[in-house]
Amino acid sequence: MTYTNPITYQVNLTPNLRNMATEGGLDTSAVNGVSQQRTVNMVMTSNCVGDLKMVGSRKDGGSYDEVVSYVDKWMTKTNTMWLYPVSDVNAVIEAEGVQPKDKGRRLVFQDMASLYEFYGQVFIQTAVSQPVGNVGYSMGVGTRLKDLGVTVTWYLASGLKVVTWRLAEQLTDQEDLTAGGDPPLGTIGFVTIYADWNNDGSNDTSPPSEYGYEDGDPAFIELV
Repeated sequence: MTYTNPITYQVNLTPNLRNMATEGGLDTSAVNGVSQQRTVNMVMTSNCVGDLKMVGSRKDGGSYDEVVSYVDKWMTKTNTMWLYPVSDVNAVIEAEGVQPKDKGRRLVFQDMASLYEFYGQVFIQTAVSQPVGNVGYSMGVGTRLKDLGVTVTWYLASGLKVVTWRLAEQLTDQEDLTAGGDPPLGTIGFVTIYADWNNDGSNDTSPPSEYGYEDGDPAFIELV
């Protein structure tokens, strides 16, 4: 599976009109089987990991691509933070190498060694694609981010949650920071909002190198 955002959805109300004599009275008009009157109302819902539905009202055959934010904004703190562009994640998923057992918004790995090797492959890929030659897309302290409503969670086969990524858009120009990083303004990618590198079931805010993972990310994000 590849990750894209935003996603365009089309509303198709069923059943389509089949008998104008009996069904046509339900609509002011129908063109090519699409109702010009009927609408669908959508409400916002979320589950425990923040996956969201859309909000709004659309007519039959209409489309929408609104992205509802799980939170308003985040800000990096304490240290630089890595941004993992969607294209880099897709490149590693499509390449040969260590792969999760399950893919999509739930990545499942047999053990920590395989999980971290995959994580490291993504980190290395950012060094390949970085337009200014830095090793990865490092955001300076104080970078603001807009949540784009897509959660990807990394698990061990045992069921332990190790990493949670959230898709976000970089809102701060790194040149405006005292010690800015490198991603171009507006870069979209995944950021780490939860990391349990020592596998104790809690969020780690200490450098993951303490647990032997040099390229891992602590969760250095706060709400703003």
